[in-house]
Amino acid sequence: MKKVFLSALAVCCVTLLFSCKKDSTDPGTGTTGESSWTIDGKTNTSSIGVVANDNILSAGGGNGGFDIDFTQAPVAGTYTVVSSIDLSTSSQCFVEIDNENPFAHYTSTGASGDKVVVTIVNGKYVATFTNISMTPDITGTTILKASGKYVQTF
Repeated sequence: MKKVFLSALAVCCVTLLFSCKKDSTDPGTGTTGESSWTIDGKTNTSSIGVVANDNILSAGGGNGGFDIDFTQAPVAGTYTVVSSIDLSTSSQCFVEIDNENPFAHYTSTGASGDKVVVTIVNGKYVATFTNISMTPDITGTTILKASGKYVQTF
């Protein structure tokens, strides 16, 4: 009887231990809580995602970062990516990426079909873009594709 009790107790303890493990995703957003971006074959991540001046979603750290600029605080929806920070409507956004080692600054070209999708979950922004056209400031002619995911952490 004592063996059965100890076995049952051990099973309960193991079950409790594994059911209390920390999930690797944020249950509110279903994301890892980490922003990431890829351009020119280089992928970077950042655990810092902030909102600046209510209208800029900004992620970054020591390895570079990116900004998504809007005319006003974004709402959930799909935004057209444009080539100038001088945004003319609230349905547009502008994307900038900075990579380190070596340093390079890229800006969106506003190519047809380039979009950013914004969702808001539990009061936090998540924004994604896939294969949008970017150009480095140095040449202004080379077109590179960029993808990324912004996750607000603050």
